[in-house]
Amino acid sequence: QNSVMEKEELCSFAMSIATGSSLFMVLKAIIELDVIGIINRAGPGAHLSPAQIAAQLPNKNPDATASMLDRMLRVLANYSILSCSLRALPNDAPVERLYW
Repeated sequence: QNSVMEKEELCSFAMSIATGSSLFMVLKAIIELDVIGIINRAGPGAHLSPAQIAAQLPNKNPDATASMLDRMLRVLANYSILSCSLRALPNDAPVERLYW
């Protein structure tokens, strides 16, 4: 049983190392795009969707940009760098994530 626990701990440690570099790459991109500045300029209590943030970035494909931003922002929320909540959309559409 100890070897099973050791294997699980090693696997968990390996995953944290593998995803750790992702955090730094995401942070670098978020800083370069001034996403945190966009969220801050929205004011206290503002909860922004990835689409609202993407609309303030120079891009040629806002839908793809919003999708990629959502993935990056979820990483930051997972590490408690940002907060995230879900908002139900009308007409049985999927939920939307809001970040602050």
